Amino acid sequence: MSSVYKRITMVVLGMLLLSAALMPNIAPTAQSAPAAVITAVTSEPVTSTPTDTPPPPTDTPLPTNTSTAVPPDSTPVAPTSTPTAEPPQEEPREPRNTPTPSAIPSLALTASPEAGGSEFADPAITKSSSRAEVAVGDQVQFTLTVTNRGNAAANDVVVTDTLPDFLSLQGATASRGEVSTSGATVTVTIGELAPGETVTIEITAQVVTAPAAPNNTNIGTVTTSSGTDDPSNNTSSVALNALAPTPVPPATLPNTSATPTTNIALALLGIFLIAAGLLSRRRV
Repeated sequence: MSSVYKRITMVVLGMLLLSAALMPNIAPTAQSAPAAVITAVTSEPVTSTPTDTPPPPTDTPLPTNTSTAVPPDSTPVAPTSTPTAEPPQEEPREPRNTPTPSAIPSLALTASPEAGGSEFADPAITKSSSRAEVAVGDQVQFTLTVTNRGNAAANDVVVTDTLPDFLSLQGATASRGEVSTSGATVTVTIGELAPGETVTIEITAQVVTAPAAPNNTNIGTVTTSSGTDDPSNNTSSVALNALAPTPVPPATLPNTSATPTTNIALALLGIFLIAAGLLSRRRV
């Protein structure tokens, strides 16, 4: 009786292994069979709409030229001539002596100064940055240019630049003047600025946090004690934006499904167990 149970167990185990090997190949086939969808297309007859054709234009008769007959008994009238009075002839006059004009002395023109050409001083500032988009840890360099656009020297010229909170001051230099720093504020004391003279200031900073509007603007200011200064060009600003993060590709998951080699091994083992169970029955 125990040998019968062994044979049955071997056959059942072989069938289970064979089913496990064939099931992954049968399931995707059954799932991948798409349902047939029949779309009924109803064709409607195309009806043509008759178009009324306008009647052809009719010719309009043109009027004919009519001539008026001149009565034969009309007699042409000869034109009468009107005598014209001849103008009286003038007696020739004796020529008169005309005096020759003397040379006119030339006048030397002297240039006069232009109206409103008074002296004035006008220091102006412009600002730029080495990059427009930054990320945390990046370094950015600001360039401030101060130029006297007037025709007179500007006195007590001072440039001030305070960095926003997302920047950390690393250093500052100037082509002329005294540079001083206090926290996040850079001050450059230029003093007298001649007409047309330019002073360049370089400020280096590091991004410590991501910038966000409206607190992402850095402003530079120039001041002077000259009363003729134009205040409309005494400030200049630069805005920095946060650099967009680089998209990270999705992680690739390992394939945990059974490989064809594993399925073949299970199938062969199942066939072997079924065959062994049947052969051992025949020997008994």
